[in-house]
Amino acid sequence: MPIHQYVLNTTPPKEIQLEGDVTGVGVNIIPTTIESQSVDWECLAHVGNTNIILGREDPGSGPVQEMSVGGGLELTNAPGVQRSALSGDVSAPAGNNNTTISAKAVTYSKIQDVANTDRVLGRSSPGSGVVEEIVCTSAARDFLTAVSPAAQRAAIGAATIFQNQLIKTAKIWSGTALTVGGVATFYPTDNNLVSGNALFVNFYSVHATAERNVSSAISVPKASLKSISMDKKTITINVVNGILLSLLGLNSEVFAPDGIVVHLTIIGD
Repeated sequence: MPIHQYVLNTTPPKEIQLEGDVTGVGVNIIPTTIESQSVDWECLAHVGNTNIILGREDPGSGPVQEMSVGGGLELTNAPGVQRSALSGDVSAPAGNNNTTISAKAVTYSKIQDVANTDRVLGRSSPGSGVVEEIVCTSAARDFLTAVSPAAQRAAIGAATIFQNQLIKTAKIWSGTALTVGGVATFYPTDNNLVSGNALFVNFYSVHATAERNVSSAISVPKASLKSISMDKKTITINVVNGILLSLLGLNSEVFAPDGIVVHLTIIGD
């Protein structure tokens, strides 16, 4: 006999008490209650697909709905939900908030605006640190845009500065000496002797000429610099006579005889 017939045929009808996951007490109609924590995963309806979570996205209360996981989220095998991996200008592993700016991802337009015109980026403060804006004057711009060293010198007026400085500081000294053994020796000092103090630290120009021996038309003296001492106190000039034998097509040089007059001019400071 089915249980419901047995219950109904008894006098008086017997109550039935349900126990376990579902509980209830009744005779004809038994109100039932699903006990807390009694519905395990196997008892739930199957989820329609992978990457689905249960919840509700429709407005208001209502039955549980299946919702797709997306929008930068993904399910893990833990199980759990995590942010998807980042790629592009900024990268990071899935579920990891340690982000990295990708190489060459920061274009000029993504750098903060420069505060004003006539600025270059660098650092003028001591030590390492953040990039700073450095004022770039019109003179600096002209120098930076110059296409050659000559243009750069012109941009800063280097040639004019040098010429003006040379005019202010240059000294001119001249002297005369006679050849001995084909050499004329000069002492550009404050007493015209090697014992004196040197008049120059730097030489810009050293020019020597020898007077022609008018008594011999074919003798052509030639003067050339031989040496300058380290202390700038002694200068020697070689002097040779060029014997011109143009009719025979021959040239020869010999040391000039003693007593040839040699003039020396020095420009320096």
